[in-house]
Amino acid sequence: MATQVKLTISRGDTKGKEFMLQNGENLVGRWDPDYGSFPELDLESHDPEAKVSRKHAVLRLDSSVITLEDLGSLN
Repeated sequence: MATQVKLTISRGDTKGKEFMLQNGENLVGRWDPDYGSFPELDLESHDPEAKVSRKHAVLRLDSSVITLEDLGSLN
């Protein structure tokens, strides 16, 4: 049976909010209206001060291995 992997917000007003990770790449960021980018983990409504970049990081899930790549955002 496959285990579902979740990312959970640990601080702030939306503490406890969970995002299901998909196998493969999961873009972390905010919706980008200029390019129509919809990240798998859209943090726009959880980031009122816009500290998360539109394309902030990628979480890669490969079976039970999770890697995080910082996309070099300035935020």
